[in-house]
Amino acid sequence: MNDRQLAELAGHASEREWMTMLAQRDVDVALRPVGMTASDVLALGGSVLEGGEPYLVGSLASGVGNAGSDVDVHMFSDKVEEVSPSILFFHGDTPVDIEQFPTGLLAAVREAAASFPVAETPVGTVTAAGAPPSPMRSVWSRWLTAVPLRRGAPELLDDDTGKVIAGSLVRAALEDLLLNLAVAWLAAESAAASEDTRAYLWRRAARSLVEARCRAAGGFATGDKWLPAQCRRVALDAEFVRSAYTARTSRDVDLLLDETGLGRVDPGLAVLVSPDPTAQVVSVGRESYLLSAHKMLSPTWPDVSGSLEKCLSATSADRLLEGLRMRHLTLTADTAATNLWLGVTA
Repeated sequence: MNDRQLAELAGHASEREWMTMLAQRDVDVALRPVGMTASDVLALGGSVLEGGEPYLVGSLASGVGNAGSDVDVHMFSDKVEEVSPSILFFHGDTPVDIEQFPTGLLAAVREAAASFPVAETPVGTVTAAGAPPSPMRSVWSRWLTAVPLRRGAPELLDDDTGKVIAGSLVRAALEDLLLNLAVAWLAAESAAASEDTRAYLWRRAARSLVEARCRAAGGFATGDKWLPAQCRRVALDAEFVRSAYTARTSRDVDLLLDETGLGRVDPGLAVLVSPDPTAQVVSVGRESYLLSAHKMLSPTWPDVSGSLEKCLSATSADRLLEGLRMRHLTLTADTAATNLWLGVTA
């Protein structure tokens, strides 16, 4: 299946059909933007790619790469006991980045996925459990569109595992939406935030919704870099995307939520505030300071936790925003409240 055929089918494909199309891509077609073939990659990797199954992952495997893309390879082997540091090769000016994974890790992911409940929402399939940690999201998004480097090799993920992992990534984007809504909501309550800052934060929240819809349609290489390309790839409604990228107010975001069918949500109840676990209280002489993840010392910091609404009743929006900026505080989506909003049962 070539790029032209994929482009023609993309606008009519379901999530699973789209993922299947990506999996059926000829690996040499996927590598064409960087002028390489699977044989080139296998020869370059040499012994590093022996004794296991290598898969092309990343932007090229997802069909959104270009001539400046890296060639990313994940190699699975019984001979590897833990995830290895990246091994970097070069084919001319093109970086070829190989990471090795134990086959047992993939088996563990499959086993865990079998116990994750999923549910259907207006956005698509999501997991009823909370979103996975950020490092896992990046790896899983690559595995969903992995293409075998060797002819005849099995697909990396079976359909059931792929559905759960895809649902967890959609869930992650929706939780990011809640967190971005919370920050925008705080900025709207802030006396110090400028109108441009508020508009930017509402727009960032709207982009999270676009990302969730892209992922639900099978476009997993998202984030600011690849999101526009994925919107085109999965044929997301152009007017919806334009409205998200020009959103400036809470009403703009509410209208997008209504259009999606999710309904509106109160971030004050759906988002939790807690001390950032990376911050530490340290003593300097007789004084106590908070050392943030940014390696900055603060003599005072907001000592609050609980729902965002509760914390806002105890301190000001400006102080909460400062706590988030300084990494004194962190936000998380409340799992029960998020499930209620999405209409799913754990």
